[in-house]
Amino acid sequence: SVCALGVRVSKDRRVSAAGGFLLQAMPGASDESLKKIEDNIKLISSVSSMIESGKNGREIISEVFSGIPYEIFDEFETEYRCTCSREKYLRALSSLPESDINELRDSDEPIETSCRFCGSVYTFEPEEIKPLEKLK
Repeated sequence: SVCALGVRVSKDRRVSAAGGFLLQAMPGASDESLKKIEDNIKLISSVSSMIESGKNGREIISEVFSGIPYEIFDEFETEYRCTCSREKYLRALSSLPESDINELRDSDEPIETSCRFCGSVYTFEPEEIKPLEKLK
């Protein structure tokens, strides 16, 4: 198996290129093919530098499989999508010990939470926070 991942971060701390591939040998793969892939992997640039230079997935695959016949049998778009929601954060807050929930409600100030993955911010009024068994 080969797992190649890379991320390029610019000076302003933004991701300029990121990607990767996972390669696993199928049963029956010849020793010659595996050796050729190993040799190709040693010769190619890092995934992030290939992406940064403008190479797409097909071009990267062609370098990994250079000299080996292959067939692409499926393609699909991938994307990062956070699945956070206000309801999930309310449920998480409601799973706190009852003493913590009471303390949040007694503070009489809005409770602000933020997702570490996508940056979404969710604000709750103290009366919204109830122990989980009372949410059902």
